[in-house]
Amino acid sequence: MSVDLTGFGHQESVTNAASTLTLSHTAHSGKVVNNTVTTTLTLPAVVAGMVFAIRVGAPGITVTISPNANDKIGGAGLSNAGVGTDNKDIVFTNQPAGSYVVLTYASADGWTISSISGTITEEA
Repeated sequence: MSVDLTGFGHQESVTNAASTLTLSHTAHSGKVVNNTVTTTLTLPAVVAGMVFAIRVGAPGITVTISPNANDKIGGAGLSNAGVGTDNKDIVFTNQPAGSYVVLTYASADGWTISSISGTITEEA
């Protein structure tokens, strides 16, 4: 199955209908993870060249994205001037279906948001 992300065109996707999912480099990197239920996704430790596209696939759900405990998610106006904070989740809450975030390898410290559609909040 493919999903059309604005500005990216159609990409191969994996549907997630589980309340929790640990993403893997082999099964999920380079694909759109299309979430159809409220879920918490856990990212693996950063590895050069990895890209995760995470999509809200149904209206009214919450999609929480949790980095590895020693990693950050930075960019898109998050804390610490865009470099992120270790072990802080980002969350889509009640965003329209089709909202998404693309996370790319930034450094050994974590992930950077390279593209986003919709509004995320950051864990306090």
